[in-house]
Amino acid sequence: MPTVSRVRFTNIKVGIELNNLLSQEFIFQGENYKAISNCEYLLNTIEWYSGQNKDGWAGIQCKKLENCFKSTNINYSDVLLVLEKVGLIHKPRKGFFNRATKEGKVSKFKLTDLGRRLLLDSNREYLRKLHNDPDLDRRIRKNRSQNKSRSKKTDDVVIKRIKDNIYALEYNHADLENYWMQRPVDFSEGRKNNVEYSTTIIREGKFKEIIRCAIDGRIHHPWVLMSSSVRYIYLLRGKKYNCAIDIRACYPTFWARYLIDVLLFNLSDYINKELDANIILKNKYNNIINKLTSISIYNYCNINNNILYNSILQGSLHYLAENEEKLVEEYINWTEMWSNLDTDPRLLIAADLGKKHTKDEIKDQICRAINNKKNDVYKWIRKNYPILSKIWGKTDKKHTGVNISKIYETKLILNPENFELADRLGLEILPEHDGLGVFADADDHDIGAKVDVLREAIQRDCLNSFGIKPVITVKPVGLG
Repeated sequence: MPTVSRVRFTNIKVGIELNNLLSQEFIFQGENYKAISNCEYLLNTIEWYSGQNKDGWAGIQCKKLENCFKSTNINYSDVLLVLEKVGLIHKPRKGFFNRATKEGKVSKFKLTDLGRRLLLDSNREYLRKLHNDPDLDRRIRKNRSQNKSRSKKTDDVVIKRIKDNIYALEYNHADLENYWMQRPVDFSEGRKNNVEYSTTIIREGKFKEIIRCAIDGRIHHPWVLMSSSVRYIYLLRGKKYNCAIDIRACYPTFWARYLIDVLLFNLSDYINKELDANIILKNKYNNIINKLTSISIYNYCNINNNILYNSILQGSLHYLAENEEKLVEEYINWTEMWSNLDTDPRLLIAADLGKKHTKDEIKDQICRAINNKKNDVYKWIRKNYPILSKIWGKTDKKHTGVNISKIYETKLILNPENFELADRLGLEILPEHDGLGVFADADDHDIGAKVDVLREAIQRDCLNSFGIKPVITVKPVGLG
């Protein structure tokens, strides 16, 4: 359900027939035409709440109604009279929020057939354009330029490049209008508001400062918040959004690597600090290192990161490292399974679990399991990888996913060299957390080969840094 703050955006698309009907009313004339967007929001709210109640009537507190029109100079009670008069809503009913105490008086609303039809009308246009708001594009460009100049300077080359690219994004209004007309039938109100919000803040340059998140290391920006279904309409410095490349199943791909790094980091730290450390433990540590560095898919690289330090783990290192043969075996089996290009591990797990599990169910369960959700996949991991699970049990399992993002994913996706390579290939890119959005010239016949070069560079970086060659997929863009 959209929040009340959503109604502040006056330059949104509204149904043309709905606009024509309301524009005839005196209350919406002059500068008050902007409240038509508030009206559409209210109608959406009524329709949403109506669908939650058996009688089809939406109970809405007066405070919420007041907030709907707080950004305007119009009293909500006057608007309700107009909506009833023009036949968009039925005559409101009086009711009570708490029937037992008779407190919290509310009104109940329901759309008429006309109101529902106009609300769902796909023939839409920008509100300001419908009302001939003068020099709109010029004002938006000016405000966008001012917002860019006011943004904080940064020495982080990746943040600077992302910020410059966000300000350089453009789309054609006709393409956006076509998008609304072709959107899927099941397009939810939440997705609709996401698209309207994202396209507005990017176009006007009104977004928060772009920074690296302290928790997961990711850089959160307007592009990654936008519904992927609308990205295809965008151009970046004249290049069209072509595809997205991303690390397949990023969290599970690095799960075993993360646990091995936790163990080896703490073993190394313990042995370095304790001069009288048990010689047997030292030998076990060396054995693990030797075995892991002797196999081609793993090149141990000590990550000096506080995320990996665990005081609880250090108290039981001798127990967790007691079976280095089994530990190395589990690591290899897990990592080879998730980095195998020819098989999808989610299908393998689904087949092993049985019970009519599907790939999509496993895809959802594996991410939840890695963050300590005790579902069927969680139990499967514990059963098939008991030694790794012992290490996992000594960590803060709820933070497994964000730790993987911070240590591995961001190192690969937010590598400045990705931008340098894209420049040499004549491409533009924007990070999308576990992947990259790729922009190319519409007539670039070598785009497939260029994307492969970019994809292989990330694989090579991962292999050199972490000893893993992940599966990186290429997804075409379009309506989703």
